Amino acid sequence: MEANLALAIVSAAFGCGLAGLVLWRDRRSVAHLSFAATMSLLAVEVVLGGLGISASEPEEVLRWLRLRLLLTSLLPGPWLLLSLSYGRGDFKVLLTRWWPALMFAAGVSILLGSAVLGALAVEVPATGIGADRLVRLGTAGVVLNAVVLLSCVWALMNLEQTFRSSVGTMRWRIKYMVLGLGTLLVFRVYTSSQAILYSMVNLTLDQAHAVALLVGCILMTVSLARARAFESEIYPSQQVLS
Repeated sequence: MEANLALAIVSAAFGCGLAGLVLWRDRRSVAHLSFAATMSLLAVEVVLGGLGISASEPEEVLRWLRLRLLLTSLLPGPWLLLSLSYGRGDFKVLLTRWWPALMFAAGVSILLGSAVLGALAVEVPATGIGADRLVRLGTAGVVLNAVVLLSCVWALMNLEQTFRSSVGTMRWRIKYMVLGLGTLLVFRVYTSSQAILYSMVNLTLDQAHAVALLVGCILMTVSLARARAFESEIYPSQQVLS
């Protein structure tokens, strides 16, 4: 179990390092701030997941999982803000258009994570104690995963539009950043859909969250090493979007 926690700590340190690097480049950029917030939340989340899978008592498992789900509830806001602002020259127009929906998604997820925290995870079934741990979710936990799932799909659509609209050198600059963020989002779509289908969380997937974060960080590091990718400005054709 110590190996799981060590992997989570390494991934979290990598994520925090990238967040600090991007924030150091420009603390006033919306994209930089949302990226730093997203990576910091993911870093803390994977550490809490590592602590949960390393715990031996059901009460400990529940405590760490509830805290992890609370961190998960904070992710939709900065994640969506990042997908709308990264590399987009027209992000102010997009934010004006989508601000109500963004605030609704962020508000609902935070409400689910804080106001009904005790109902997020109900219990650890007896059959779940062991290598393949399963934690039954309450209604609030299932709804939270649904909100996270929809937010991830929306963020993926935004990033896909940004990448599709880029050409030549611009595409070369942002390719690995989009791949890194896409890796994190696609894996979260999978884990959230599993939680919704079975109304349970498989704690072994928390270790996979750490692996996904590590892979995503490596890809994003390549992008940041290539160029100051966050300074790219892309204006997708409104006809294409329609």
